[in-house]
Amino acid sequence: MLCSRQCVVLFLGILSAVGASELRVTYTQTNQHIIFNFGIGHGDFTSFFFHATFSGEKSLIRLVFENDAEQKFYRVHLAHTVLPHTLRAEVTPEGVKLTAEKLESNIWEEIVLFSSESAVRATIRVQLSQTAELPIEMAEFHDPREAVMLAVKEARQEEALDATAIRKIAEVLTEAVDRATPRCLAHLHCECDTPLVFDGRECMDGGKWAKLDVRLTSPGGLLANTDRLLMQTDTFSDQPALWNSPDLLQLEAGVFAHVFTAHQQAAQQSSSWPRVFYAQGFRGKKVLAVGAGLQNFEAILFAQQGAAVTVIDRDVHNLRAMERLRVASDVPPSSLALVHCVEHVSLLQLPSDFDAVLALDSMTRAPGELMRAEYTALASRLKVGGRWLQLAPSKERYLKEKQPRLKRFGAAEKKSAANETYWYDWLDIKKLRHLLQPSNFDVLFEVKGANEASGKHEWIWFDLLRVS
Repeated sequence: MLCSRQCVVLFLGILSAVGASELRVTYTQTNQHIIFNFGIGHGDFTSFFFHATFSGEKSLIRLVFENDAEQKFYRVHLAHTVLPHTLRAEVTPEGVKLTAEKLESNIWEEIVLFSSESAVRATIRVQLSQTAELPIEMAEFHDPREAVMLAVKEARQEEALDATAIRKIAEVLTEAVDRATPRCLAHLHCECDTPLVFDGRECMDGGKWAKLDVRLTSPGGLLANTDRLLMQTDTFSDQPALWNSPDLLQLEAGVFAHVFTAHQQAAQQSSSWPRVFYAQGFRGKKVLAVGAGLQNFEAILFAQQGAAVTVIDRDVHNLRAMERLRVASDVPPSSLALVHCVEHVSLLQLPSDFDAVLALDSMTRAPGELMRAEYTALASRLKVGGRWLQLAPSKERYLKEKQPRLKRFGAAEKKSAANETYWYDWLDIKKLRHLLQPSNFDVLFEVKGANEASGKHEWIWFDLLRVS
């Protein structure tokens, strides 16, 4: 392998370790140093490359073990700064020990922000002529000039590029690998350069979320046992049916009334905090609800308690279903305004004197990079002294589910069972405040909720006060 950057090569002889097939990484620290131990699984590796860079207060160490047939990559994002020129490695019975000197002498409370065994890869497309386009791919640590020349040779286009063109393309390819490397701000909180987004493991094309059309909308629908009415049978299903917006709009009036009543009864038997508590506290206030909230009809609850509610949603079916729920609930039109918002630009046309923004499961179904403009715009519609109320998946749930990725769920929005999940972006207070910038918020209340069956934290409720 030719190292594409200034890096250190450690020749290991033949390093063979038994154990799991994955790389095992542990670390310890002193006031002056951070020490990583990399235990190699099955395989014989003859050399080890490593390279470190730092930006601001953070460091990035890239590593790769290799032999003639296999490479094992590892990338570790550190919360603090090490001095790259102090990195030194030595062979151990288990693998390799890597030691680095800290920029400042102290004990780090937070060490690893993110780590990955996947090599960062990037692909660029080079226009050789009006009719010929050449895709060139490169992984980190590979020599970019070699990657360009290999792609040209395989395409039998050796005459199409001279040495100067190859050098410029190699520079662009190196920049593409840099852009495909996540920037980590806190533990598991990483971002990528537009148009890439961080999906929990790597930078990927943000256009896949655009196809799902999941921003500024709420999932699910009304939950009710209605099989007897719809199927003309005397047998109810053991599992409730989940009625989404298009379903509700097609129901006849009598069936719709039954569905709505059944859902209300089910909701009354479940935990209603903090919905009812907050609904009562905003009587006479202006509330901006993000997403139609069909599962628990929060907007209807707030309006029934005397709040002037504006509901925004990018799905027009959700808004039409909400209008039907408004009529069924005898909520006057003046108490519940419905606004179709597709992009953040639409949000900026809303009034800027709302007393509260209410976002229940409508802001976390796409990565934060894609939602940043929406967060910023919504925060600007909230007056100083107003409240940001949000329900979001917790980091504990994200870790319990082993950092789920979009590809695991596929077309997740098409799932029909009430207890099935979809891709989500977890939140904690640090991450939420970052998304809401440049508006600044104080924390009034923050609580984690546990799943009744597992007892583990599944969601987190935020109540923030806008101060500037």
